[in-house]
Amino acid sequence: MLVGGYRTSELAGDHPVRDAVSNLARANADIELIRLTNLSLPEVSTLLSETFFQSREELSELSALVFSKTNGNPLAVREFLTLLHEIGAISFSHQHREWIWHLDAIRNQSPTENVIALLANRIEHLDEHASKALLTASCIGHQFDTHILQLVMGTTTEETMAAVALA
Repeated sequence: MLVGGYRTSELAGDHPVRDAVSNLARANADIELIRLTNLSLPEVSTLLSETFFQSREELSELSALVFSKTNGNPLAVREFLTLLHEIGAISFSHQHREWIWHLDAIRNQSPTENVIALLANRIEHLDEHASKALLTASCIGHQFDTHILQLVMGTTTEETMAAVALA
């Protein structure tokens, strides 16, 4: 079984992925295309309910905020929740054994209309070693192995792996 993912809006009409999918379909391969869309508000509510182990009703205001900030984009929802946790707007209370959130802090966060900007923000907050590893790797190209990265960075295998793991 082969599972692949791509954004149809980002592939030109003659892109090799489009050609491969068309060729498989013409060859009568057992192929199933699933088109994914953004999550609806009820789906975001369900996701948060299952994540935080609370009812959808208890999470209605949080769900509405997350949905309004992400427009239901699944990657944006995940990244937004990660950001909220990193800044302390969402945290786990060990004392009360439940998740808590601060709606005002969440309201003050910018909408994540652009997932790339959200990911860039996360990259900006990486530590120096992870940031250097990403910068160096991007200069090598979109494919590289850790041995080449280690040679270019002039670091040990352990240092390179630690930096990559952080990134």
